[in-house]
Amino acid sequence: MLSYFPYFYEDELLYSAIARYHVHVGNIKLTHTLQDLYGKKYGRAIPDLASQLNQLSNRLKKFEAPSTDEMIDKHTMYFYYTNFVSNSIKNEVRHLMKSGGDLGKAYRILGLLSNKIKETSHFKFCPECLTEDLDKYGETYWRLSHQLPTSFVCLKHKHQVLLFSRVPYRKGSRTKYVAASEGNCYFLQDKCYDIIYSNKEILTLITEEGVKLAKRQYSWDIANLHKTYRFMLSKRGYLTAQGFVNQTKLGRNLIRYYGDELLKYLNCEVKPGDASCWLRLLTSKHRAIFHPLKHILLLVFLQESVDSIKENENKSFFAFGEGPYPCLNPVAEHYGQRLIEDVQIKRDENTGNPRGLFVCEKCGFSYSRIGPDKDINDQFRYNKVIEYGPVWKEKLNYFINNENLSKKETARRLNVSIETVRRYLNGFEKQPKKEAPTIKKLDELKKRWLNLVEQYPNYSQNQLRELDKGLYTLLYYYAKEWLQQNSPKGKTYHNGNKRFNWEERDKQVLPLIKKAIEKILNEEKPVRVTLYRIAQEAGISELKSKLEKMPETKQYILSKLESVEQFQLRRAKWAIEMIKKQGMHVSKSKVMEMANLHKASIETMSKIDKLIESYNC
Repeated sequence: MLSYFPYFYEDELLYSAIARYHVHVGNIKLTHTLQDLYGKKYGRAIPDLASQLNQLSNRLKKFEAPSTDEMIDKHTMYFYYTNFVSNSIKNEVRHLMKSGGDLGKAYRILGLLSNKIKETSHFKFCPECLTEDLDKYGETYWRLSHQLPTSFVCLKHKHQVLLFSRVPYRKGSRTKYVAASEGNCYFLQDKCYDIIYSNKEILTLITEEGVKLAKRQYSWDIANLHKTYRFMLSKRGYLTAQGFVNQTKLGRNLIRYYGDELLKYLNCEVKPGDASCWLRLLTSKHRAIFHPLKHILLLVFLQESVDSIKENENKSFFAFGEGPYPCLNPVAEHYGQRLIEDVQIKRDENTGNPRGLFVCEKCGFSYSRIGPDKDINDQFRYNKVIEYGPVWKEKLNYFINNENLSKKETARRLNVSIETVRRYLNGFEKQPKKEAPTIKKLDELKKRWLNLVEQYPNYSQNQLRELDKGLYTLLYYYAKEWLQQNSPKGKTYHNGNKRFNWEERDKQVLPLIKKAIEKILNEEKPVRVTLYRIAQEAGISELKSKLEKMPETKQYILSKLESVEQFQLRRAKWAIEMIKKQGMHVSKSKVMEMANLHKASIETMSKIDKLIESYNC
């Protein structure tokens, strides 16, 4: 007759309580302990799940031990393994654990026999918990939360990585219960510690999610879990305009987040192009059962949690939220009011994400935004203005011509760059006036043109036009014949002994190159400074082939060309400024999305991390 059983400690595995009983009563053989607790001499010591719990519970009633269901819920990994399976499998596993059925069947229907996820080789412990236990209880015990396949850090002492004891977890230990003790809880050297320490921050997040999973029963809609994941993916920009998961982008970014080394250590390597890749299957409709670790890897990457699954259920994907949408014309009286009833959605060619076009019929202001929106605040931002509209243009004219504001102050009030103000002012000059300029005004324009011709005798007509586009346009519109007669004629070159003066050409080209580069650097959205772009902006087709003959121009261009990394860092700074301008917190995910930095190297991402840290200080 059973006369004693130890009290269950908080977070203690049932295996551990039985092992302590074995030590406390001084049983030499496992068969003696099994006979005491189960009434038979044969059985296996199983650490994560258990069997014949009805029999055990009946024998422990007089010791105020937990009920059968409490043992299952609080002292085994039942919740951890069953939260991501259907109710029918949950019920069957619980029945097998209570009745003493074939526990191998439980492992089989949970998918644990076929998955490649490694379980711990030895029982794990926290040295600080060990010391505290010995001081408080005079003994220690195996904690459930420490033995989970997703546990790498002690959540009570977060700076402490869990260490391997000398006690095998499953292999070679099925015929005996081994209690935790100071004698067997000492450091077992393993090469995996290098990986764990170098990824401690991420592994702490994974540990937290695993422990949550093991502590309670979640009531998720498992049959439609893939839809819930797709909605989460949509919030992070991983759904195309057509609603499909961008598996290549998702896989590439998940690898960048965790790193190949860690994923390999966890046996969760990702191959985006492989149709059988676990990540692709997990985010698609399927009947397979996935190890909890794979669910947790996806959730942590998406900055979600097992606690947030429920709140994301039964939600439809709207790339830009539900309308109506606000007008973002900064000078309109109705700024911020939801007047735009509909949005036109197309696939963005650069990112593959949905791009929305929003048009305010009241003021003509239209803008586009790359989605999907992550929260309601995203509806008050845009990536690009498509058309400012007559209300905005009238205000620009008013600031310049009536209030005589500078271009800089006008740009500040209109919330645009100075280059945008210049561009639209040129646009106003290009528009034909309602009345032709007077003869006196036309004479002044002609005189300005002749002064340019005299000042730059070696410039062609096109080069002179670049110096003052507004002047050229007016003369072209109102005095075209005079302009042709008083502009430099195209030169005809003949083969002969006379060599072309490249030194003079070098001096002519350099100012145009400087102006072109300045214009590229002042684009609203950063554009990389490349030789092709410079030539295109300056209108000099022979630049690349003749650059060696223009040393000053070559030297200046080489000093301004951007490498891919330099351009990515400039885009990151621009994105940070835009995010701060919109009053939002500067996070890595927002910067990467706005600046399209998903192909950045690890070294570049490290520099971007430091940039973000400096801005958030």
